[in-house]
Amino acid sequence: MNPSQAKKRFLETSQHWLADLHKYDADKMSIKPTKKQWCMAELYDHLMKVANTYQLPNFHLCLENGDKLKARKNLRARIIFDLQLLPYRKMKLESFPEEIANSFTPEIKKKPDLLSQFERWIKLVEEESLRLDKIDMAVKHFHPLFGWINAIEWFSLIEIHIRHHTRQKQRIEKLVFNK
Repeated sequence: MNPSQAKKRFLETSQHWLADLHKYDADKMSIKPTKKQWCMAELYDHLMKVANTYQLPNFHLCLENGDKLKARKNLRARIIFDLQLLPYRKMKLESFPEEIANSFTPEIKKKPDLLSQFERWIKLVEEESLRLDKIDMAVKHFHPLFGWINAIEWFSLIEIHIRHHTRQKQRIEKLVFNK
């Protein structure tokens, strides 16, 4: 994937999610389908937290002090990044190391706060995308699931993560918002 494709995919996907967020009933944003499932507010918060605490910092490592490596991403990463196929796999935060799980754990926020935060977050990521034009593809940083990935792949992971949660979003819409 090239920088312009990565930017375009992020903007399309995030704008779609933003439009949906505008439509949701504020009173239903904090309703959980079951005790163990997230509500819609938590889902949106989770996407921003993962990007802000993990994906963007690793993107920055590739830009600022990553290693030039011949090391490659693994087969799973090639399927996702190169073929643009997104296998469906449920993942539980409990399966991650505690410090990562804690930073990814979402909070329930009121719709007006969530809307303004999500809009600011989209602008932040869009601003970060401007740095993609100046990357060295050989500079990589390690991802525990994907192996050694470059800055474009770290950036693309933000949009891929949003798409990964699409089924969960649809399930919440069906059970809570009757869509």
